[in-house]
Formats: sequence, C-alpha cells, structure tokens
Amino acid sequence: MDDTSEKKNFYNAISPWNSIGVRLSLSILGVAIGVFVVGLLIYIYFQEDNVKQETMLRAEMQLTEEICEAEKLLIGDTTLTDKEKTDSVMHIIQRIKPYKHSFCILLDANGHYLLHPDSSLTVYDKDSATIAKRPTIFQRARLTNDTALDSLGRKMLNGERGMMEILKGKDYSMAVYRPLQPTDWSVALVCSRLDVFASLIHIVWFAGIAVALGVLMMFVLCVIAIRRITKPLDQLTQSTSEISRGNLHVEMPELKREDEMWQLRESFVHMQQSLREHIDQLTQTTAANERIKSELSIANNIQQSMMPKTHQPLPDRSDIDIYASLVPAKEVGGDLFDYYLYHNKLCFIVGDVSGKGIPAALYMAMTMRVFRIACRHHINSAHEIAEAMGRTLAENNESNMFITAFIGVLDLETNKLGYCNAGHNQPLMVYPDGHCSLLQSESNIPLGILEHFDYEGDSMDFLVGTKMLVYTDGLTEAENPQKKQFGEEQLIHTVEDLTFLSSREIVTTLDSKVRHFANGAEQSDDLTILCISKQAPKRTLFITNEMSEVTKLKQFMEGAAREFGIPDDIQLSLNLAVEEAVVNVINYAYPKGAEGDIEINITNSPIPDLSESSTEVIFTIIDQGVPFDPTTHDEADTTSELEERQIGGLGIHLIRNIMDRVEYQRDGNSNKLTMTKILN
Repeated sequence: MDDTSEKKNFYNAISPWNSIGVRLSLSILGVAIGVFVVGLLIYIYFQEDNVKQETMLRAEMQLTEEICEAEKLLIGDTTLTDKEKTDSVMHIIQRIKPYKHSFCILLDANGHYLLHPDSSLTVYDKDSATIAKRPTIFQRARLTNDTALDSLGRKMLNGERGMMEILKGKDYSMAVYRPLQPTDWSVALVCSRLDVFASLIHIVWFAGIAVALGVLMMFVLCVIAIRRITKPLDQLTQSTSEISRGNLHVEMPELKREDEMWQLRESFVHMQQSLREHIDQLTQTTAANERIKSELSIANNIQQSMMPKTHQPLPDRSDIDIYASLVPAKEVGGDLFDYYLYHNKLCFIVGDVSGKGIPAALYMAMTMRVFRIACRHHINSAHEIAEAMGRTLAENNESNMFITAFIGVLDLETNKLGYCNAGHNQPLMVYPDGHCSLLQSESNIPLGILEHFDYEGDSMDFLVGTKMLVYTDGLTEAENPQKKQFGEEQLIHTVEDLTFLSSREIVTTLDSKVRHFANGAEQSDDLTILCISKQAPKRTLFITNEMSEVTKLKQFMEGAAREFGIPDDIQLSLNLAVEEAVVNVINYAYPKGAEGDIEINITNSPIPDLSESSTEVIFTIIDQGVPFDPTTHDEADTTSELEERQIGGLGIHLIRNIMDRVEYQRDGNSNKLTMTKILN
C-alpha cells in the first residue's frame, strides 16, 4: 500500500476497542474489580477467626446442651434399663447437628467408635469377636497418617474438653469434644469448614453480586461520561486526518467548554493556519527557485557555449594538441579559458575571477570578450595583451572585482612562446625528456586592479614534445573530507606518470584524480585545467583492406613528401616500403572475406641530439587484425640461388633496408607498426 492509501485509511483503521474511551473505561473497571478483590480478601482474612469462633461457639453450646440432657438421663432416670439408657443417649447424640455437614463421634475407654457416620467402624451392640476386628481411633489415625486425629483421640480418652482442627479427607474440619458423665465415654462434634465458613461464603457471594452490578453500572456510566468527554477528540481526529490528506481548509469542531480539549483544538487551528501560510510561502519559494534554477541552467549553457569547442579544438592544425575543461563549483562560475588562432599564432588564457556565482560569471564573460579584442591588436606580445586587458577591465570597475590570469602567445612558425602571469598559479611544464617542473615567471598584479600597470612578460622555446599545464587554484586547493589539499607536489607526481598521454587524456585523468582525492567532499572552488602540447606535423589516411585502396596511398605519400620536404630520391624508396607494409596488412591481417580498416599516419619532427637540419619521418600503420610482429621474422636469404631460397620474407627485408628503425607493438586489439626514416 502506498503512502496515499495509508493516509486515507489512517482514521478508519482505528479499532473501536482501541479507542481511548473504551480503554479508559476498561481501565477503571479493572481497577474497581481489583480494589473489590483486594478488599474482599482483606475482609476474609480479618473475619476468618471471628467467624470460626462464632460458629464453634454455637456448636459447643448445642453439644453442651444435648450432653447435659444425656447425662441427666444416665444419672437421674432409674426407671430405664442400661440398654434403654444407652439407646437414648445414642439417640440424643445423633440428633446433635448444628450444621448440615456436621456429625458426632463417640469413643469408649479403649478408643473404639461407639458412634460414627461410617457404621462399619462402630462397635456398639456387637459381640466381642466383632469388636476385636474394629479399628480404634488411633489405628485409623495411623492408617490415614492423621496426627491430628490421633491427638484428638488421646485428649478424648483423657477426659479433656476443648476444640481443635482435624483432617477429614482433603478438608480440614473443626472438632468440639468433651467427656460423657458418668461414663468413661467421650463425645466429639465434627464441623466441616463448609459449615464453619458458610456464613462468610454467603457474604462473599452477596458482596460479589452487589459489586458486579455496581461495576457494571459504573462501567456504563463511565463509557457514557468518557464518550461525552472524548467526543470532541474524535471530531478533532477526523479533522486532523483531513489535514493529513492535504485538506488544510477543513473546519475544526466548535467546543463550548474552555478546558484542555479546547486548548488542543486552538493549537490545531493555529497549526492549520501556520501550515497554510507555510505552504503558500513554500509554493512561492519553490516557484522562484525553479525560475532561478532554470535561469542558472541557461546561464551555465551560455557560459559553456562561450568556451572554445574542445571536441575539435584546432581542426586545421595537427602540430598543436590542446584540450581544456572547466567544472564550476556552482551553476555558474568565475573561471575561464580561451584560445584563439590568429595569423599563425595561438593566443590562450586561463583566468580565475575573484568571487563566485553570477557576478563572477558576468565578469568572466566580459574578460573573454576583452581577451579576443586585445589579441587582434597586440598579437605579438603576451604582456601587451595583459596591459590592454588590465586597462579595459579597470575602467569603471565600481565592484572592485579582478581576475588572475596566465596569458600565452605561441608562434607556430618559430616555436617561440611568449607569456605573462598576472597573479596566477605557476603553470606546470612537461619537457620532451619527461621532466616536470613549475614554470617560473615574473610576478604581476591581477587584471582589473590598476588601469595603468606595466606588465612584464617572458618567453621560451616550445619544442616538439613539450607540454604546458595551466590551471586555476581549484586544482591544487581541492580538499578531501579531512581538509587536506591536493597541492602542487601531488600534482607534479601525478603528471609525471601521464607524460606519454595526449592533452585530453592528461586533463581528464587529472580531473578524475582530483575527484577521487576529494572522496565526496563538496567542491569549494571552480576547477579549470588547460593542457597544450607541441607535436610533430601529422598526416592521416584511412583505407579498407582492399587492394584497390592502394592507389589512395600513392597520392597520400606524394602530399606528405611535399609538406615535409622529403627529397625526391628518398620519396620513391619510402613509397615502396610503406606500400609493402600496407599490402601485407591487406593480405594477412584480416580473415579472408572479412572487412577491416587500416590507419596510416605520417609525422615529421626535428631530432634534438643531431644537427638542426636533421629530422625524422615516422610512418605508423595501425590495424585491428590478428597479431603479427614482422620484426621477429627471419632475415630473407639473398645469397643463395633462386631455386634454393624459401618463399616469403623479401618484403620485410626491403622495409628493414629502407627504414632506419622498424618497431612493432600490440596495443589492445590493434597492431601498430612504426617505421622511422632519418633525413639529413
């Protein structure tokens, strides 16, 4: 069941037996019954002795009265025989019955029963043989293991009178005993506990019935009274249930008595009004936030669209590898990067506006526009671009905002890089030998602070294989949950392991490393990284594994020879070697009938260790065919007679003799054959 259904059935789901009124009534009833039971037990406890004494006093009085009559008969009446006197005495004793379950026993001097409810035990009017077989009271006491009965028999035979408890079956009974004069007999009147406490039991039953009727009446009255008291609570419950369903305009019940229930009702009314006001405010705030969010999203899209397209930065230049990324800490940020190719010179900037949010984003947009204009007028000098931007940004700068920036101008013909650092982080340089270090430069103030400031620049050679990493402090000052910063040292160590990667791979890997370092900590500053590297000019051709595609290779090689200045006498042999390698791939790389692609790349770069005019042309052939390393193939036999030579191997032999280096690499699912020719 969903939340809506649960809210809908909230009130109706309450069982009638679980209501406060019923539970309170049952609680009162339980307390009343408990009080009655406890009181009754206390009454019985304190009345037991009184009832026992009163009952036994009545039994003793009747016993005494009847025994006195029997004694008079035995002593005074001389007209009767002994047998008649004994029968009369027996009759008198048998009629002693003060209670329903009481009875008398009569013992002779030897302890035999002369009178007992169980006639099988009596010896009266029996012959001596029969008497001998009848048990005495002592024998019966031993047989039933009743010490009280034994004690009663001894007291009776000793002629004592009194009262004591004895065991009759599983119930205790009371016995009143006394001697019968002038005989040596003794009489005992036995009264059962049922007889002794009969009056008390009647009282208990009467009290129980009275209390039951009283409790029932009290329960009915309690239910009526409590229902009247809790009826407003039920009405409040229904109203608040409607509120929980979202109906904030439901009417609260009117209460006449200003009691606690009235206070509760007023609290609910206040809560209802507060909820309506809060929801109205929340609705307005949500709508405003949605508008702001939508506007910020549009602003973010506009800001990102102002940046250069990173998927194909410089489509007409294969000698420059440049890539950048910007990750704002909020919807919009104050970081920026831009690069601009004009008259064979690449101008680039990475900046960080003071502050964050929309003001910084507006200032950043203005800075990018100013940068482009300044590049067109001062393309030959990075520090002149900085001075022009500083003047423009400082004019009418009432908000006192400024921007730190690193500006560079790379001459693609001379490979000279001019740069100016306006209060920005020092870029990280990666040199062709793999060495990494921070670029030391002149310190200048940020742009926009002073309208007239002489910015100082610097320059350096930017040779093939050199990489420059320009970034904002959002990279080095990124923090993890323990408030530890990423730092310049960790940046250098990270980049040292990435020197062989492209600019895109370096930037994306660094971004991933920083996110992993942050480990979920909130980004506190915008993060911008730009990587630019100088690489050898490159020409690329894609063909399929069809022999007809070889004709494209000839035109491709002729164009490369013209671009890279390959002499005509060398061009023919290079064409032959590359064609041989490509034909091998077409014939053997892919299974018969399968289609596949072949990529041919040609680059030309100077050799630093040789003379300035020495260059090397590198041919790279890449396919996704079966693994095959031609460099491990045995040298072809060129000295034996033709009929004695093994077939194959001459193509590889030709390639090895034409090229200065031949290298093979299996890169994932690709074969990569690299052939290098040094040109003096």
